Amino acid sequence: MLLIFIIFGIVIWLLSLVIAFFMYGRMDLLRAPNISIYILNSFVMTITALAIAYFMGMLIKKANMISLIVTPVSLGISFMSGVFVPLSMLGSTVKKIAGFIPVYWYEDLNDMFSGFKQLSKNQLNTVYTNLLLQLLFAVALIGGALFVVKYKREF
Repeated sequence: MLLIFIIFGIVIWLLSLVIAFFMYGRMDLLRAPNISIYILNSFVMTITALAIAYFMGMLIKKANMISLIVTPVSLGISFMSGVFVPLSMLGSTVKKIAGFIPVYWYEDLNDMFSGFKQLSKNQLNTVYTNLLLQLLFAVALIGGALFVVKYKREF
């Protein structure tokens, strides 16, 4: 089941890249500053989103309860981590809480890229840290989901 999640997510991610190349023009998009980091960040966020979806899917037993729980959770995550409201408008307390949400680190990188054409060594360290944090969230969520699956099988 986890393999299906990963394959499906990668196919959707690749499809979104192809659509972006057609929408913005292949050469224009490839010449954009920091495009390789943007693409890597989107891939890591895709893996993290898949991990969240897999964890929620394994945790929630009834199919009709999934949308009831996932909708407010995803909207809450989006509001708190800077998807709907720019990070610059969020208060310091909200940002501290959002630090426990992987989407915050994705948005933090996107905000950082928008202001710079060339990244300094210090900024590249921030890039690697944010990507690593997203991946750690994904690993923790997948581990939690596998624990739930094992627990359900035993009991």
